[in-house]
Amino acid sequence: MSFYIRQGEWYRNEELGKIFQRFYRGSEAIKMAPKGSGLGSAVVKHLCKLAGYEIEVESEWILETTFKIHLK
Repeated sequence: MSFYIRQGEWYRNEELGKIFQRFYRGSEAIKMAPKGSGLGSAVVKHLCKLAGYEIEVESEWILETTFKIHLK
């Protein structure tokens, strides 16, 4: 079973390895100054791991970011 979540925020390819780090906020997020602590993705990854899911992320610069959650 897989879930795909698309969102409007985007990340550069070189940032994809950092998305799941605690307190990480993408370079564009820093420029836009949104609210948030940068913990959301790290928490989701941890919960997925506890539940037996895998999570991965892909981003198309300027278009969208897709998070894919798969049951192991």
